[in-house]
Amino acid sequence: MSRSMSGLLDEVGSRKDEVETSLQKLRDLALGEGEGREADAEADKEEALGAVLEGLEAATLRSSTCQRRFLQLDGPQLLLTGMAAHLENMKIQLISCRILQHLASLVSLDAAEVLADFGACEAIQKALEAHPNVAALHQAALQALELLAFTGTEARLKALRCGCPEVVVASLKRFRTDAHVQQACLAALQALLEDSAVGTSTDSEEESNCQEIVAKLGGIAAIVGALADHREDAQLQYWGQVVLSALCHDNVKLRAEAQQKCHWQRIEVDFDI
Repeated sequence: MSRSMSGLLDEVGSRKDEVETSLQKLRDLALGEGEGREADAEADKEEALGAVLEGLEAATLRSSTCQRRFLQLDGPQLLLTGMAAHLENMKIQLISCRILQHLASLVSLDAAEVLADFGACEAIQKALEAHPNVAALHQAALQALELLAFTGTEARLKALRCGCPEVVVASLKRFRTDAHVQQACLAALQALLEDSAVGTSTDSEEESNCQEIVAKLGGIAAIVGALADHREDAQLQYWGQVVLSALCHDNVKLRAEAQQKCHWQRIEVDFDI
């Protein structure tokens, strides 16, 4: 075996060991053992947890090997249990959402479905509600939600049922001046509205319900507002128009409302995209 190949295998093994070590630390903290037992205050325990999560975030960002190992072990359960136990800790929620984002991109292992089964969509919804004013968290959480909903049919349905459309529209309204959050909102909405169903009547009902929820919450006005506020942002313009088209699909009433609001803002939209 060549030295270069040997070095590569050593690196892969090292990455796996890194994930396994970090997950063991998460288990210890969850059980109040190891580092967690030495912490006399909850703040110390959360600081230790945050440090472990930062290492996992860096590992899963750069390596599909680490992503696979994380999913093959009890990583999803440990991560989401930690999010639920430390809902008020913004840093833990932020790093956890970034990890979810890295993992959800691993389509070959049905990562979106695995994560959704452990409650990823619910965790994102709760994180957004618990921290309504933190733009960085909203961007990370919405990007994770987009990947979950886009790559997993069941994950998408779980997101629709646990209130994700509501929190996405709320974010769209709250962060009007932040183009990055606006783009994340629009991409997440598009994934939620996307008809990825196999043709069952239940899926069609969920799709229709998502349209109605977004519209009733003022989603059309919020989307048109984003287009008006960021006229020079080509990517945002693209997502806004795609989402409007999906939102008004096969709904004459919503399409008329969207066309009227676009007309008032002097925005031209192709609703047949």
